Amino acid sequence: MKKIVYAFALLTGCFMASCSGDDNNNPGTGNAANYLPETNGNYWVYNTTLDGTSSGRDSLYVKGDTTITSIAYKKFKTKDVATGFFCGALSNNGVRTSGSRLLVTGSASLAFSADLPLNVSITDFPFLDAAATAGTQVGTTSGTISQDSGSGYTIVANYTLKSIADQSLTTFTAPNNATYSNVKTMKMVLNLKITANVDLGNGTIIPISIMTAQDVLTSTQYYAENIGNIYTNTVINYQLADFSSLGADLPIPQTGSYTQTEVLVNHNVN
Repeated sequence: MKKIVYAFALLTGCFMASCSGDDNNNPGTGNAANYLPETNGNYWVYNTTLDGTSSGRDSLYVKGDTTITSIAYKKFKTKDVATGFFCGALSNNGVRTSGSRLLVTGSASLAFSADLPLNVSITDFPFLDAAATAGTQVGTTSGTISQDSGSGYTIVANYTLKSIADQSLTTFTAPNNATYSNVKTMKMVLNLKITANVDLGNGTIIPISIMTAQDVLTSTQYYAENIGNIYTNTVINYQLADFSSLGADLPIPQTGSYTQTEVLVNHNVN
């Protein structure tokens, strides 16, 4: 099973074999609006791959204006159901810029497996901080989600999602050999711990560790000045406890290692 449920926050280790960039402390500007222009009608088209095999094409666009708790946002949509992480994270959510930060509000899927959807609400989570120094954590959100397995136990997932400022690049060449100038990169990391609460039927519940806390998803997003997101690379790796000797039927494959990419192939921004 190699299906990725694309999520918020977000999410990539960068495979640099097919891309290149030169470090610079602060190329371009520190205004987030320059790295994801939000004019109504702007659109971006991406080719997506999963483990090197084509998995679809996403068309992300700015639908129009929306208000959430008295704050103005831009509504982002995809033409069809998104196949990539970045487009799936922004689609149907509110996006706004505040100085150097690109903020997202709405519902985010933090799933690392199609068999365990983890949907959470996010408010002004920073996808980008164009002025932050590399290595600076610019946002975090955490919580607990419970899901009935349908097999006599409840799966409890404790998650923490972080956004971290990454490199600033004077130039960057994407996997399709398109070259961009003044590129900001952000890294998102999802840490997850999973426990199964088994009900013995007499009011006693026994917690059993399914997965120790580990970084299961890492996503790096590349934003080019005056264009927007040009490339996203999302890597998923996890290892569950071994229950094979008990004959347990977990709803998640015991191990997983997948890589998804989204490469910009067409766009129109104003």
